[in-house]
Amino acid sequence: MSGLLPLILLAYYANAADIAQFSGTATLVGTVVDNENNEPVGWCDFYLPEIKRFGRADEFGKFFVSNLPAGEYTLFVRRIGYREWNRRISLLPGDPIRLAVKMTLTPVKLAEIVVEEKANRMATTSQTPVLDLSGERLRSTMATTLAATLENEPGIALRTMGPAPARPVLRGLSGDRLLLLEDGSRTGDLSATAADHAVVIDPMNAERIEVLRGPAALRYGSNTLGGVINSIRENIPNPSVRKLHITTSTLIESVNRDVSSGIDAVVPLPYQVTGRINGNLQSADDLKTPIGFLQNTATNTSHAGIGISGRTPWGSVGTAFNEYHSEYGIPGGFIGAHPSGVRIKLYRNRIESQVQIFDFQQWIRQIEIKAIRTRYYHAEYEAGGFLGTEFGTVQYDGSLDFHWRQNDPLRNGLLGLAVEQREYATGGFVFSPPARERKASVILYQEHSHNQWTLTGAARFDFNEIKPKEQRISARIGKLSQRQFSEFSGGITVDRALTSKWTATITGMRTHRSPGIEELYSEGPHLAAYSYEVGNPELGSERAWGGEVGMKYMTQDSRANLTFFWNEIDAYIFPRNTGLLNPRTLLMQYQYTGYDARMCGGEAAWEKTWGRWQTMTSASYVQGVFRETGSPMPQIPPLSGKLTLKYQSIEWSASATVYGAWKQTRTAEFETSTSQYLSGDWRFQYQVPWRATLHTFTLSVENLLDTDYRKHLSRVKSIMPEAGRNVKLFYRMYF
Repeated sequence: MSGLLPLILLAYYANAADIAQFSGTATLVGTVVDNENNEPVGWCDFYLPEIKRFGRADEFGKFFVSNLPAGEYTLFVRRIGYREWNRRISLLPGDPIRLAVKMTLTPVKLAEIVVEEKANRMATTSQTPVLDLSGERLRSTMATTLAATLENEPGIALRTMGPAPARPVLRGLSGDRLLLLEDGSRTGDLSATAADHAVVIDPMNAERIEVLRGPAALRYGSNTLGGVINSIRENIPNPSVRKLHITTSTLIESVNRDVSSGIDAVVPLPYQVTGRINGNLQSADDLKTPIGFLQNTATNTSHAGIGISGRTPWGSVGTAFNEYHSEYGIPGGFIGAHPSGVRIKLYRNRIESQVQIFDFQQWIRQIEIKAIRTRYYHAEYEAGGFLGTEFGTVQYDGSLDFHWRQNDPLRNGLLGLAVEQREYATGGFVFSPPARERKASVILYQEHSHNQWTLTGAARFDFNEIKPKEQRISARIGKLSQRQFSEFSGGITVDRALTSKWTATITGMRTHRSPGIEELYSEGPHLAAYSYEVGNPELGSERAWGGEVGMKYMTQDSRANLTFFWNEIDAYIFPRNTGLLNPRTLLMQYQYTGYDARMCGGEAAWEKTWGRWQTMTSASYVQGVFRETGSPMPQIPPLSGKLTLKYQSIEWSASATVYGAWKQTRTAEFETSTSQYLSGDWRFQYQVPWRATLHTFTLSVENLLDTDYRKHLSRVKSIMPEAGRNVKLFYRMYF
């Protein structure tokens, strides 16, 4: 961290000490309120046509724009349901220009505004994500892992073996049934295959984190029954940026003496070229719980990246490189665990390139070409530095997307082609053979709107070939031979606006998932997972049918949604605890098996604003059973929920949250139950613009009463509860 702090201090003080060198720029700070009651109006779009700068206010109607050239401009502010606001403004260098924008309600229905920016951005659909964390909301939940950042969102739980290898679980689904993406591409790590494998996404530099479900999720994979979590950070920078932007972040936590610092800089270069450089360092000690320390959970992580992009007469081209290193511990002491725990060291490096071609043909809005190479390696060490297990992969991904032009009533259509090749190898005391996996996909996506109806559909065909480099007969698992899988999948969502406030949604999905290399050919001890894993070369594909119905309610001061879902999964693949100890390793033996399963549940959320006060509450529930026996599926989270009361002023906010879960007694064989719990957090946020910078502070006290509680999806719950009282400070500066 010592090498990164000087860069942060230099970036900050160079700006603060000699702001005169940027004397030709101005800063605009605004708040949008309702003309009748002066309540905030969130998510308004604003636009300065003279310099083609546009953006969106946050949920509390606040917006901040820096590095504006001094001069006379017209500011437009728009939001559906309100009359357009515009005013001539004068921007002068120096202190920020502050505006109070008062919007007037109008019954006039505004036409849809479509902005097509020819920039180096990942093309996305207009379908609203089920969760979109950005700005103030992302800062308020920021943590050192992706899973901890999303922990208290509706429908999301955590699968953990300590703080570092935490992975999100959505509606009871994780692993390869819940895709984790970075800028719309797969991460190339092995976090989906075992609970001890960490996710290599660093949320500190994320601009936005979104959750997609339904047809929009099928764009990224056939096995997206759980959904997609996409961390958007734009490793390849936007070539349209022509001003220097620097963001610095610092996170300090008391519960494990964690200190994390990061910097992200977007630098305009000559000849319409833009560069980006970012990095992050984290150091944390063992986690403190209400009854003691969870030993061997210290973490050290570093991440650095560099990217460059440029405009051309026909589009844009860019490339980026980033590298991620981490060392973390898996605690010992619970059933089947190594007495002293295990240390894991991993690294991932990634090279990605992207080409965008605009206005290729009359009917093609954009062509996007991506190529990515990812190398991943991790090793697991017993006490004393003895190597027990190691994994390594080299993965190549390529995609070609054709985006159709907007042509009412058709919107956001695309035809996509994707290929993937992964080389997989193991070492140490694992006897799984090296293998090669190849995939090819064709994807068709389309949206259609007519009056109060919106239809979203996706269809894809996938081919997958898995070939062990050594084809042989194993006495334990059978014949190791080449396997091929091919399948169609698809989905459709129908949205119907019933009134100006109510919308009904129905979704139907048909997905499939091919077994992975590990599920087919694993043979041997997995040290950090404390299991002896036995593959099944005869496994077939999972096939699932899913349905979802929901209602949404939205007014200016309140919103609510209620959703029910039902999934029927044929040949659900999971490592079944056999109850037997492997005689050579004394580890519990897990056999990969496919059973027919059913999962159903629901989610509810409600928000209400009274002036500066806001109440937010949510709850989620999922139940999973094996259809043939009616017995519970393993690792299903219990009923959970939260309630938040928040006070919001112009520059600061304070909130208190109570959250908890019901007991989970519907457990699989050899799985332990957990009791109900209730805990709470307190949070204070403050932001202040100063000259050309914006400074934001988030002070949180988590597990306020130092409550001793256990989460059902924690593998270490038998020896230690969750983290104790944690005082956390997150500071971020925007320049």
